[in-house]
Amino acid sequence: MKKYNSFQFLICLCIFCFTSLSLSAQYYEKIGFEKGDVDLSLGIGLMPTFIDKNTRATMPPVSMILTYRPKKHLAVSSYIGYSATDYKMPEADKSSETSVPLSLRNNFFVTGLRGEGHFIRDRVDFYGGGMIAYCFSINNNAQTDHNGRIENIRVESFSDQIVWSGLVGVKYLLSPKIGIYGEICYGVSLFNAGVTFKL
Repeated sequence: MKKYNSFQFLICLCIFCFTSLSLSAQYYEKIGFEKGDVDLSLGIGLMPTFIDKNTRATMPPVSMILTYRPKKHLAVSSYIGYSATDYKMPEADKSSETSVPLSLRNNFFVTGLRGEGHFIRDRVDFYGGGMIAYCFSINNNAQTDHNGRIENIRVESFSDQIVWSGLVGVKYLLSPKIGIYGEICYGVSLFNAGVTFKL
């Protein structure tokens, strides 16, 4: 599978932003964040949670955030994310009990609830807060023979866990209904960027 390239995503996101900004200039006075807003944010991770020289992201970390603002400067949101990472055992780490290389695919899931405080200036929204999340992994372990053919597959589910996380981010509205965002938060990726839609 083709290796994930975050640079290509950023180029596409910039083109989308400039196009939307030019189309929405006439609506400048109507753009802003208000009490009662519901936002849907779709993001892609630019820094996966699992980083190692022997790992590779087979699917970029993706996430979805649904946010409701009961107050203009306070919001609650739900978060769900997924990533898939492949690990291959280095030749030097093989023991006598492990005569063939071991490869592992980690399917990592995170779902959580977040509380956020917002500092708003026109179409720019700076925010920070915390998240309580439920995380779990489903692993596919595949052993291959010396010719690279799969010998056996074993599926394991890692024990689930509850984690706490802080978060900071910023949203920028390009039009009354569409914006972009970036945030730092522990989840399927340490840094996420994407598109926000006001519903």
